[in-house]
Amino acid sequence: MAHSRTAAAAALVALVALAFGLSATLSACGLPNAATPTPAVGTTPTSAPTSAATSAATPTPTSGPLPTLTFGPTAAGGVEDAFAKYLAALPTDALQSGVDALAQYKVRIGAATAALNLDAVFGDYLGFEYALGFGLMNDFSALDAARKADKAKFDAGLAAAGLVAVDVDGSFVIEPDFQVIQAQLSAFLTPIGEKYCLMMVANQDNPVVLGYSELNVSLAAIGDTLADWDALVLELGGHAYPPTDSMYKGQFVVQEIRRGYQLDLLSYDIYANMPMFDANDVLTQDFRDAYSAFLAKHPDTESAQLVSDYVAALESHGWKRNAEATAVLTAAGLAYLSTEQIG
Repeated sequence: MAHSRTAAAAALVALVALAFGLSATLSACGLPNAATPTPAVGTTPTSAPTSAATSAATPTPTSGPLPTLTFGPTAAGGVEDAFAKYLAALPTDALQSGVDALAQYKVRIGAATAALNLDAVFGDYLGFEYALGFGLMNDFSALDAARKADKAKFDAGLAAAGLVAVDVDGSFVIEPDFQVIQAQLSAFLTPIGEKYCLMMVANQDNPVVLGYSELNVSLAAIGDTLADWDALVLELGGHAYPPTDSMYKGQFVVQEIRRGYQLDLLSYDIYANMPMFDANDVLTQDFRDAYSAFLAKHPDTESAQLVSDYVAALESHGWKRNAEATAVLTAAGLAYLSTEQIG
C-alpha cells in the first residue's frame, strides 16, 4: 500500500523542471479531463508514520519550540488574498493547474514582504492540491489506464503538479506529494510547515491498514505516531494547522490527522489479524497491553488522558465494551467502527 519514495529531493526538483512538456489538460499524460466531484467532508487519513518504518531518505523533524503563530490579516499588500483567489480560479480537472500553482507560488509569494502569512498561504495551496487530486480522480478508469500504459510518465506528470499516486488496497488515490512540495517550496515554508511536510511524507509511506481489515503496523507504532501528532498539536497552541477554509481540511489539518490515529488505536475494531474485542465483547489482551504501554511511554500527551479514561471505563466493567466506555469515545469525537459496518 505504501508507494516507493526513493528519489532524492534534488532529483525531484529536476523532474519537475523537465516534466516532459505538459499541456494545459491531462492529455499530455494520457489522462482525462473531468469535473470536480464532491468528496466526503472531514474524512481522515488512516496511514501511520513510525520512526522505525520511515524511509531513510526522510529526515527527522527538528525538535524544540515552534514560533508563535499569527494567523490573520498581514502587511503583505494583499498578496495572500490575491494568491488564494488565483488558486480558486484554476480548474481542478487539469494537471497543468498543479504545475502552474507551484510556479506561481514561487513567483507571487517569493516577491511578497516578510510580513506575509506563509502558513496561511500554505493552507490555501494544500486545499487547492487536494481539490485537484479529487478532480483528477473523477474519471478513475481513464486514470488507471494511463497509469498502466506508462507508469513512469504518469508519475512524472503528477510530480510536476505536486501530486502523487498512493497505492491503496490494489488501487490508488491521488494526493499532494509532500516530498515534492517540500523540495519545491522549502524557501517559503515556516519551521512549522517544514516539520508538517516531513510528518506527512511518513504519513503517506506507512499505512496502518491494508485492505481495510489487516493491521499493517504494530499497536505500539500507532501509539508512538499518535504521540508525535499530539506533540505537534500542543506546539500549535490551539491553532488549526494549516489554517484554511477548504472543504478538504479534514484530509490535512493536524488536529484531524491526530484524531485519525486516536480512532486507529481506540475505535477501529476492524483488524482481522488483531481483534479489538473477542466473541464476548471483552477487550483483547493485545489492546490492553498496548494501552498500558502507551500510558507508560507517553503519559504527558493529550491523548494519554483519553486513553486513561477509556481504560478505566472498560476495566471497571471487566474489560467488556459498555456504555460508559462508549461515552468516553463519543465525548472525544470518536466512535466504534466494526468490520460489519465497512462491509
